[in-house]
Amino acid sequence: MLVVQGEAYSSNIPGLVRESGCGTVHSSFRNGMNIRIGRRLLFIGTAQNGYLPFAVHVDRESFERIACRIRPGDRMVVEFRPGALWLGERNAAVRLDNASVFCSMLRGSPANSGILSANFRRFTALLRMYSGITGFGMSAAQVMDILRKETDQTELGRALIACRTSLGCCDPSLQWQAVRSLIGYGSGLTPAGDDFLIGAAGAGVYTGQVSALVLSKLDERLAQHQDLTTDVSLEYLHYAVSGQFGSRILEVLNALCCQMPTDVARAVWSLTGTGRTSGIDTALGIYCMIVELEKEVSP
Repeated sequence: MLVVQGEAYSSNIPGLVRESGCGTVHSSFRNGMNIRIGRRLLFIGTAQNGYLPFAVHVDRESFERIACRIRPGDRMVVEFRPGALWLGERNAAVRLDNASVFCSMLRGSPANSGILSANFRRFTALLRMYSGITGFGMSAAQVMDILRKETDQTELGRALIACRTSLGCCDPSLQWQAVRSLIGYGSGLTPAGDDFLIGAAGAGVYTGQVSALVLSKLDERLAQHQDLTTDVSLEYLHYAVSGQFGSRILEVLNALCCQMPTDVARAVWSLTGTGRTSGIDTALGIYCMIVELEKEVSP
């Protein structure tokens, strides 16, 4: 019997596992694996990309020991018992008795607080310093200029601008029309358009521009159009429109309201270092929803 110690797990895990205990290994990577349980995914792996709303996190050595016993396509019974996550048939378990439990639910900006103008300027400067190419095939500065000027008439430009102006629309049809062309836009495990939309959703809810109730309507549309993007990206989108985000997104949003200037830089570099371009694409989504606050943020 292989038993490894878990480091942390999402508060969503007990309910996810109890709903349907039969799982199939969906995909495996260097830092973790996804197990399909019913309609949802369960990630078991490292916290290399932060704490995820559908994850049980272990260290790299522990993951590698589990991965030796499991291959994509394997079926197993997954059980959440007191103190452990059991992977039946694989004769393996992740101990959770000493693991921390985290919540990925986004709360609004702190009472009597808001995005500080100095932090906003620092945030935008850090994004403009990004030297690589984003998942949209252009620099971060070019994407930011599209959002700031709102004059770009390319298909992508119109899609990015529409996301900013209509993500919080109370009409579900207009809201879907505004974000539809971004879903699945780009390549990779999580396409750029999806990452951008997730960042925009987080910033929109955090600043009060997007109602959590209005945002949740997108989940119904996503369930009806699962062929638009990848399974893994759909999972992130499912949680995002439910108001739940990875810890690195939450850290950036909280840092924007913090009095400590170093927190902004630390959080932004942590996020933009995620994946090949996922982090910067997500950060641009955050910028998308706060660019209009430039003249309104508190001094």
